Amino acid sequence: MTHSSTKIPMFIRSILAIGTEEFPRHLFGDLRTAGGVDHVLIHAFDGFGQVTLCLSVGMLGEAAKTLSQRYARGLYTMDPFYPEIAALRPGDIGGLLELEADLSWVFRSGLMDPHDITDIQAFGIATQKVTFYVQFLRVVRQPFTRSQTGALRASVDVIAEIVCKHSALTPPPPGLCDINVDALIESYTASVNIAGREEEICKGVIGGSSSIQIAKDLEISVNTVQTYRKRLYQRLGISTQHELFERVLSGVLEPSALAS
Repeated sequence: MTHSSTKIPMFIRSILAIGTEEFPRHLFGDLRTAGGVDHVLIHAFDGFGQVTLCLSVGMLGEAAKTLSQRYARGLYTMDPFYPEIAALRPGDIGGLLELEADLSWVFRSGLMDPHDITDIQAFGIATQKVTFYVQFLRVVRQPFTRSQTGALRASVDVIAEIVCKHSALTPPPPGLCDINVDALIESYTASVNIAGREEEICKGVIGGSSSIQIAKDLEISVNTVQTYRKRLYQRLGISTQHELFERVLSGVLEPSALAS
């Protein structure tokens, strides 16, 4: 007489733990088994400049709190995945995103290097209220292998479903920081004596708005926006939007910026 064995479905422990305090631990265990994940971070973007840490579990321990504070204080705008996450519409589940070799210095030095993060893969889940940003980290090891990436990519839909169900059954955690991007911009513009229209243009550029959108918001012509933008870049000794991001967000990397 032979006995057939039943394979336990992947993520069954996470599914059974939805809505409980054990959920983070089981989700991490399932992801570590499936794709060699060393740490899981889940943030929520509310569309109003607020970034909230929803889940952090794995090898980083308490260091993950500092990492998330930096991220919430503005470093997320330098995240190479952020534009694709922000573009998701309610009901969308983004595909698995993989890091390219060419990363901005601010993102690598502010998020990855201090915590020995060697690789990040991620995807987004857009709901009616927030967009969840799920990050899988590798710490002090080789980047994700092809097979691990394949396993994580195949698991995106089920992870999205259980994350949304768990979130619906648990109260939202408090925000990580009281400083938003506008506050960072205002602090920077004050430090370099930028005010008036130049400050408004600076806020628009950092916010990701095009010159056309800025002109519409400020009820001025596109030529006027471009003139102020050129003047702003000349005053700061820069030539690209990327450089402006780095200038404004440089304070995120300072320890004093993380003091509570």
